[in-house]
Amino acid sequence: MLTVALVTTVVVLVAAAAGAAPPNRTSITVVCDRDAHSSAVVTLSDGPSGAVAAATTGVACGPDDSRVRIVASTSSAVGYASITDYEVSTGSATVTCQGEGTLPFRLACTDSSGAGTTIIVR
Repeated sequence: MLTVALVTTVVVLVAAAAGAAPPNRTSITVVCDRDAHSSAVVTLSDGPSGAVAAATTGVACGPDDSRVRIVASTSSAVGYASITDYEVSTGSATVTCQGEGTLPFRLACTDSSGAGTTIIVR
């Protein structure tokens, strides 16, 4: 009788573990050129006017951290990114950018000399 109860418990635990779906993961990478620093807000959603899949995420990089990567875990699939409040400062200028698009999405924000930063969402 004890063996039967133990087998039943194991089966229930395996069924519960098999039913749990793994979280969706979206990578946000910010790459800064030398002597540039930036900050931006990234919003992840399922489409252009769809449901937001994750809270907005602030991202930044600078001369000391020229490449920063964040992984966002969401309960629903992400297919679209919106980047706002994207400000880049270089030795010669400060510029602002914004953009949105389907994943994978890349947005470069540069000054007139081509120096700046890039945000990659995939």
